[in-house]
Amino acid sequence: MNGKSPMISPAPPFVLRFSKDERRVFQQNQFIQFLNIARRSLFEDASMLLVFEKMALVAAPKIDDLLADCDTLSRKITNFSRTLR
Repeated sequence: MNGKSPMISPAPPFVLRFSKDERRVFQQNQFIQFLNIARRSLFEDASMLLVFEKMALVAAPKIDDLLADCDTLSRKITNFSRTLR
């Protein structure tokens, strides 16, 4: 050996080829997943509102209005994601 390491050629790039329909379904599934994450985040917001109410940081009538808004948004997100399936 001459002290040089053997040259290793890089692997060819791995390319996935999808049809337009497969790409559309994949993107649609990703969007549905995004909507699901948004809905779960909304539930976190609602739970924080309940904590704020318990700690008397926000008045109860305001909390009730915000929780009603959370409920409405959650229903809208759910119904919209169901139309995509």
